Order: sequence, then C-alpha cells, then structure tokens
Amino acid sequence: EGIYEDVIYDTNKYTVEVTVTDSVENGKLNVTKKVVGHENMSTIPFKNKIPVESGATFSATKTMTGRALKAGEFKFNIKEVGGSYEKKDVSNTLGGAVDLGSVTYKKSDAGQHVYEIWEDLNGASAENDYTVNHVTYDPTHWFAVVDVSVADDGSTMVVTGPVYHKGSATGEVVQS
Repeated sequence: EGIYEDVIYDTNKYTVEVTVTDSVENGKLNVTKKVVGHENMSTIPFKNKIPVESGATFSATKTMTGRALKAGEFKFNIKEVGGSYEKKDVSNTLGGAVDLGSVTYKKSDAGQHVYEIWEDLNGASAENDYTVNHVTYDPTHWFAVVDVSVADDGSTMVVTGPVYHKGSATGEVVQS
C-alpha cells in the first residue's frame, strides 16, 4: 500500500547487502553494495502502475414535429445522482444533437454511477400541458447508468455505459 489511491504499487522486495571497509592507504571508508540474488543488478527497478483512465460520454437528441428545429432553441441539464458532475443549459444543435459532456473515471470511482437528464421546461408545467408559446416541452426525466469495474489486481478498468432508462434510475431500458 502506498499514499496514492490510484497507483498500483510494485510488491517486489529486495535485500541489499552493504559492506563498509576502511582503506588503510587513504584513510577513507569504502562502501560496496549488492542486491542479494541479483548480483548483476546495479539499480533496483520498482515498477508502479497507474491504470489508464476511462470515461463515458453523454448525449441526447431533440426532435420536433410541426416545424423545423432551431439551433439553441432548447436547453438540457444533466446531474450525477449523489455525485458532483453537473452541466446546465446545454443547447441543441440545428440537427437536434445535445452534447452533455464526458466524465473520466479512475480506479477509485469503481461502482455504479447514475446521471439524471432532463429538458428545461421554459415555464411549461402540467397545468399548461407542458406548452408555452405553442411549443410543447417533454417533461420526461431520463437516467443514464454507467458501471465502472476494476480487476482484482487493479491493473485494468472497464467502463460500461451509459445505458439510458426512461423515468427512473432502475427502469426498463428503452434506449441505449
């Protein structure tokens, strides 16, 4: 174990034999050292590893019926449930694409991560049938689930997802 959580420390152990002799000719001490069992080794190699970071990218698509979609017309939000990742007011492109960003995971992030995604309703509510200025907004909340797993020896990390669920973090998968 070491002081850095995301480092896989080399567990090799070496014994170094140090011999100190007094040189009668010049009055100085001579020091010789050797690695026991590895006499030809001049340095001791410790090879620590840092697992490669991996991540997940989140996106959505906005569609519209009745007229052409305008770039930047709708805004979307994403927030990690119980976590720190959050992006607000992300606009759609002319084609409807919504880039909700990426998250990079480290070994210490192993486990399941859930992100809630929703459209800014721009004042729309159930009382007005989610319609403002003849535009009906989608009140659906989506959840993106990402699983991060690390091998028992810490050498590899696998990120699976995001897998999108409509309506709840554990609901039926309707889009992936």
